Amino acid sequence: MAGKRQKPATTSGRARARRARTGINKRLAVRLSEDEKARIERAAARAGVSMGRFIVERVLEEADRVLSR
Repeated sequence: MAGKRQKPATTSGRARARRARTGINKRLAVRLSEDEKARIERAAARAGVSMGRFIVERVLEEADRVLSR
């Protein structure tokens, strides 16, 4: 896939910046019911992003909202 450029992922028509690959990523394990996982997978597919990216974006949005109180 070298040489091919991917279009930036969008949400609601806006381009999103991708996180820089710094090599210091951490892993987080979450237990989900089958229904929870299926719902998140469907939502991520509809948003056009991976399940992991969908979760990270939504959790960070909520974290910012809570911390801004």
